[in-house]
Amino acid sequence: MDEVMREEFEGVIEEVYEYVAGVSVFVYEENKLRRMEEFMEGVGRPHEKVKVIHVSGTSGKTSTAYYAAGFLRTAGMRVGLTVSPHVVDVRERAMVDGEVLGYGEYVKLMREFLGVVKEAKVEGSHFEFFMGFFYWIGAKLELDYLVVEAGIGGTWDCTNVARVEGKVCLVADIGFDHMEILGETIEEITEQEAGTMCAGSEIFMHRQSDEVMGAVRRGAEKVGAKLSVAEDRRFVGLPGFQSRNASLALTGVEFILKRDGVGELSGERVAEVLEIQIPARVEEFEYKGKVVVLDGAHNPQKLGVLAEYMKEKFNGKRVGMVFALKNKKNLKENIEAARGICGGVILTSWRDKGVNGLVKESVEEMARRVGFEEVLVVKGAMKAVDLMVERTEVDIVVVTGSFYLVSEVRPVFLEIKKNQ
Repeated sequence: MDEVMREEFEGVIEEVYEYVAGVSVFVYEENKLRRMEEFMEGVGRPHEKVKVIHVSGTSGKTSTAYYAAGFLRTAGMRVGLTVSPHVVDVRERAMVDGEVLGYGEYVKLMREFLGVVKEAKVEGSHFEFFMGFFYWIGAKLELDYLVVEAGIGGTWDCTNVARVEGKVCLVADIGFDHMEILGETIEEITEQEAGTMCAGSEIFMHRQSDEVMGAVRRGAEKVGAKLSVAEDRRFVGLPGFQSRNASLALTGVEFILKRDGVGELSGERVAEVLEIQIPARVEEFEYKGKVVVLDGAHNPQKLGVLAEYMKEKFNGKRVGMVFALKNKKNLKENIEAARGICGGVILTSWRDKGVNGLVKESVEEMARRVGFEEVLVVKGAMKAVDLMVERTEVDIVVVTGSFYLVSEVRPVFLEIKKNQ
């Protein structure tokens, strides 16, 4: 039965891909939200019917979103969660009450939504379509809250059609990423990342640099939103960066519970949520007698944090890395940050398409230039992992650099764990 439903799921997703094929990723008109607004108008404006927590920022927003959804759920609310990119399949872009929808329910809802979209004759990109579907699910299932992770930036990101009264905005740590879209300076990037706020919004963020805080304050004053600095709490059992993400999420949810008259979360309830394993965020698996760590770090800031975590968690252990990048953006900075993790690396690519030119000509050259002691290039992600795991001089293997790489190998480890 599951196999049949999976086939139906793959079939309906193929229909969606065919429908969105040829639609450009970005809208370049003055109002870059115009197409998404027209799309949402066509499907009944569901984004205005459910309360929203909007999570933006450069690093930590997925984890923050997971924790926020967990805290709301443990307070007794029905909660939708969307994150991007997805790690295994697109159902992660429309989760309900902490779980992906079953294949059968997902297919039923997607077929209905696809019918509404076609009847309305509206179009959207891949990201816009699945975001519209998430908002539509939230309204159809009458969820209490939607936790929305922004895609790129905030101001013109298609998630930002949800400008509902009382929206809570969580702004995770901001750094240099997507500069070709968001701007060259930290102030320009911050203005975009914090552009999720609107009149009456409550914005929560940890204290960051003066440039970041100043840009957010100016934006809040301009639109009539309120900025609050979150306490940087530490939780036993979580690495520092995840404690930071969890404390930001908890601050926002505590405000909501007080505002909505729900009450407070007990320490026990908070602890339950902190046990969530967020996919591909320092996710550990036992494999052939070794520990394999999967992490989707894909920019210098995230890779730097991962390097610090690996040193703190596995101090004295010998670490080897399997690494791939999606493109040449921030190539030198990414490789330099990755060099902080270990001295030996196997470069690869995903989906077993062989070693692409980016790896062979750019990443390999840069890896040698920044001082990796050993650099190998291996065709096939799992083959690369196996080769590193089998090395007697390696205790821990970290797989990182791209969510595409992690999503290639993670199902293998999940299946092994399931059968252990």
